[in-house]
Amino acid sequence: MMKCSKCGYENLLKANYCYKCGNQFTQQEKDAAKEKALIGKIEKAEEAKGKFDKIKDILTLSFITDNLYVKIALIILPLVISLLFGGGPKSNDIMILNSDGYDIYYNTDTDEYFLDLSGESAQLKVSVPSDTMYIVFSYISPYGYTDVDSYELNENIVVQYQSSGKYELKAVTKTGDAYLTFCTV
Repeated sequence: MMKCSKCGYENLLKANYCYKCGNQFTQQEKDAAKEKALIGKIEKAEEAKGKFDKIKDILTLSFITDNLYVKIALIILPLVISLLFGGGPKSNDIMILNSDGYDIYYNTDTDEYFLDLSGESAQLKVSVPSDTMYIVFSYISPYGYTDVDSYELNENIVVQYQSSGKYELKAVTKTGDAYLTFCTV
């Protein structure tokens, strides 16, 4: 209800004039009465809810993720990335190739390579990335001692049987180094 400022008579909210004295209501008086009434309070609550929903949409990015094409892209994109940059031998990996002087074994549980040498030593055959500048071959003893040698691409790398410790091959490239660690058995 809207109260007249002159006579105090209560009129309907949608009235433009006082029913008793004929006083014309200003828009300011109408708005004030509407705010005090239940309808005004409901409208304020709906307005606040609308603002909250907009903030929630921005925070949850639902205005983007509600799009079907975006949802499909979010499902397919990780699959494509994993195929392009996923695991497995690639052209930029270093690998030990098969040879008559040793057998290669790979333990999938520990991600380790083992070379079973047929003698005390063997010439190592490796595949390195195409942009390799040189190869670093290291023996790391169980006590932390490291023996490091550097080889050109055309030089022979000889691996010796060691009952403990491990070997590390590193192909030094312009874009990044490739590593491979193995033990002899």
